[in-house]
Amino acid sequence: MASQLAVRGDAPDNPTMRTPISCDAGQEPRRLIAALIRTLGCLFAVLVLSVILTSTSASICAAAAGPAGETPSGTSPAAAGVRIFYVIRHVDRTNEPPEDPLLSEAGVARAEVLARTLGSSGLSGIFVSNTRRSHDSVAPLANEIGLIPHEYSADDPYGAAKAALELGGPVALIVGHGDTVERIIEGLGVSPPPDLGYVQYDDLFVVARPASGPAAWSQLNYGATIEP
Repeated sequence: MASQLAVRGDAPDNPTMRTPISCDAGQEPRRLIAALIRTLGCLFAVLVLSVILTSTSASICAAAAGPAGETPSGTSPAAAGVRIFYVIRHVDRTNEPPEDPLLSEAGVARAEVLARTLGSSGLSGIFVSNTRRSHDSVAPLANEIGLIPHEYSADDPYGAAKAALELGGPVALIVGHGDTVERIIEGLGVSPPPDLGYVQYDDLFVVARPASGPAAWSQLNYGATIEP
C-alpha cells in the first residue's frame, strides 16, 4: 500500500524545505535514494538512509538501501563518525491527574509502535523528562533493549541535549514535550534552529551530527497519524 512520507529538514539551498515523497514497500530503493538526494542533498540523504527505521507504520516509508543500520556502502553511521539522535514528543496522554497526566489508550499503543520502530536501531542511550508520561512513553522500548533511561528536568531542554551529547553514545533517543522539542534539536547543534511550531505526538525527528561540520535534521512520522 502506498503511503506519503513528508520529509522536512536541511537542504543546501533551502533549510526549511518540505517535500512529500510518495513510495511503497515495493518501490525500487534507487528511486527513493534519488528522491532523497534531490530533497535533502547528497550528504544528509546518505545519513538518513543509514538510520535504522524499522517501518511499522504506514506513515514511515518501508524502503531501505541496504542492510539495517548500514549505508549503501556498508559503513555504519558510528564507523563514519556520525552520531544519530532521535527526538520525539512524549506519546498521547490524558488530562488526569492534572499534575502529571497518564498515557491515553492511544498513547499506550503508540509506545508499543515506538518500541518496534526503534528497537533494532542500535540505541545506546535514552533520555526522558521527569514526568510519568515521558517515562511511560519509552517503557516498552527500554524493556525490550535493556536500557535504563537517563532523566532530565522537563524545564531544561538544553540540558537534555547536553546530557545526550555527553552520555548518549552513537545513537540516542530524547523524549521531550510539545514546546521543548525544537530547543532540544537546537541544543544538539542544528543551526539555525528549526521552526517547528507545536510538535505532535506522531512526529519523529532525526538529527545527524557528524564528527565535523553542522548537524542536519529530518522529520518523519510514526504510529497513528495526528491531524494538524
